[in-house]
Amino acid sequence: MDFFDKVHERLRDHTRDDICARLRSLGIDAQIAERDRTEERIGCGNRRTYPFQVDMRSLGLIDIAEGPIRWVNVLRSASSPSSGTVYRTDYGVPDPRLGPRMTGYIPNLQIKSVRIKISPLLGKVIDLRWKGKDSDRGIINRLNSDISIKHPIMENRDVIIRADGYHKCWIIQVETREVPSKELWNCYQAIADHLLADWPPA
Repeated sequence: MDFFDKVHERLRDHTRDDICARLRSLGIDAQIAERDRTEERIGCGNRRTYPFQVDMRSLGLIDIAEGPIRWVNVLRSASSPSSGTVYRTDYGVPDPRLGPRMTGYIPNLQIKSVRIKISPLLGKVIDLRWKGKDSDRGIINRLNSDISIKHPIMENRDVIIRADGYHKCWIIQVETREVPSKELWNCYQAIADHLLADWPPA
């Protein structure tokens, strides 16, 4: 490695490496993926797909060998003096049932966690509910019925779930660069299981 490579390595963003290392420390078979995979572009700088969202760029993927979550996309915004740098971690859940005819560019399958507080603006978080649109797939009811996933999210950051029909996957989105704990990882895996559960008859 020459001088310029060493400088680049020292200065580059190591968030993806840190998250991968953390996952591996939890016993998860996680590997840094090659750059420029198609999944990197999901939700990146595409305001037609994700309107009113900060323009994000991928730092690269982490492949997961087993489980419903098969890859992690680590994203970072362009920093500015006013807003600073925003990070996001997307957990990808492949689902062949999804397709362009179902979701299109406008994500009408979108669910988010909503924290319930003692008072609307201030106070302790006392509950968590899932709200949004699931196109009558029963996903919101399943999430709200699973009390095991409430507290990990109540004590950390909210989650947004989107369906991407063009890439046939669900995205579990968390606006953070923090590496997940074992409890949070198990929570995200449980959410993915709910997304992949059988849909009710149309």
